[in-house]
Amino acid sequence: MIELKEINLKFSQKELFKNFSLKIEDNKITALIAPSGSGKTTLLNIISKLQKIDSGQVILKGEFAYLFQEPRILPWLTIKKNIQIILENIYSKEDVNILTEKYLKKIGLIERKNDYPGKLSGGEKQRVAMARAFAYPAEILLLDEAFQSQDLKLRIKLMELFEELLLENSRTVIMVTHDIREAFALADNILVLSGSPLKI
Repeated sequence: MIELKEINLKFSQKELFKNFSLKIEDNKITALIAPSGSGKTTLLNIISKLQKIDSGQVILKGEFAYLFQEPRILPWLTIKKNIQIILENIYSKEDVNILTEKYLKKIGLIERKNDYPGKLSGGEKQRVAMARAFAYPAEILLLDEAFQSQDLKLRIKLMELFEELLLENSRTVIMVTHDIREAFALADNILVLSGSPLKI
């Protein structure tokens, strides 16, 4: 489903990737560990084809959803509408409502569906972002340090919720992190990247 072949990418004369190849196992969680600022997010953007490369081949079969470190939910829309907005061009109005209610219940925010994000804590906003990512019909889920901005107790709760949602809706997951404990807790496969250009 996901494979990079001989990827090359240079930014301002800095070589981020040179003949870089990677194959991701389907329906597994693959963690990519690398130091901060080394190009982990750029690698996710290459995989999702949001970042153009100088040369090489990116094979991506299937739709993807992206879960970022910041929730990136729209402050002028209610919690419910933040989830519905990505589903409205895919499903009927009835199915959109069913899916939205389902995931709001799973994240424990069904009673607050008409609240605006400004009333939510950071952890609650990230739960909404997670619900939105899982509600979208994607085979691939990309996580860009999705739990890092929370304190340890809340991070563990979010990771447990993530595992619970994934059990019901299996996907190929690629998560980038600099936290080895997070990788050990969640991932089936762990790849450590280092150097400049990055190597596995």
